[in-house]
Amino acid sequence: MFDFSVKDRVATVSMRNEPVNALTLAFVEQLELLVDDLETRDDWNVVIIRSDLKIFSAGGDLAGMLSWMSAADADKRVAAYAHRVQQLMARFENLPGVTIAFVEGAALGGGLELALSCDLRIATAKAKFGLPELKVGLLPAAGGTQRLTRQCGRGVATRIMLVGDILSAAEAVHVNLVEMLWENDQAEAELAVIAGRIAAMPREALGIVKGCIAGQDAADTDGFALEIIGIEKLVAGGEAKKRIARFMQRPDA
Repeated sequence: MFDFSVKDRVATVSMRNEPVNALTLAFVEQLELLVDDLETRDDWNVVIIRSDLKIFSAGGDLAGMLSWMSAADADKRVAAYAHRVQQLMARFENLPGVTIAFVEGAALGGGLELALSCDLRIATAKAKFGLPELKVGLLPAAGGTQRLTRQCGRGVATRIMLVGDILSAAEAVHVNLVEMLWENDQAEAELAVIAGRIAAMPREALGIVKGCIAGQDAADTDGFALEIIGIEKLVAGGEAKKRIARFMQRPDA
């Protein structure tokens, strides 16, 4: 269901769960194992998650959920599945390196929730985005209601979830759902450039800055204090001193 590779500190995860990369239990289990691996290895600074299919991901496993509906504990089963996926998305969000969702087709439901758990969303012109769960009487319970509202604001989140609008790639950029949009013939080259720039950053600093950004809207966190703790840690580690010295030796510094 996944192809995984690492080169020059750039990890690439290619999804292939035909026909639409649905978040089946098997898919979720494999992604959990992948996150286990990413959490423990230190040979990557950036991970790109993308699809080998025409669609990024159509989201939750509706066929699987429907098969549970006749059970007496259907509500508990579906809630447990949603909780499991929600926890997985949180783990993906909190990976120590930078995560990029590279979206070339539709990212719907859980597929968009996966993209929202990434640090950056990069799209091509063929990409589409939506959370259409309400149409089948459900809700985006893998973090979608929270992350979309945080990313785009309450008005946009209301439009996408309650109205059921599917956004084009251009619209997604306009509402701040996508950070970068490239034409299809430019996308691979541009993606390699961005990933390479991130991969060249010091790994510890990447993780600390991610934590500071996340602390900005956390009610129980002082983001300014995180900055001081973080810079003290980075100086103590010695990497900053080496990089500053190299920078100062450059003729154009």
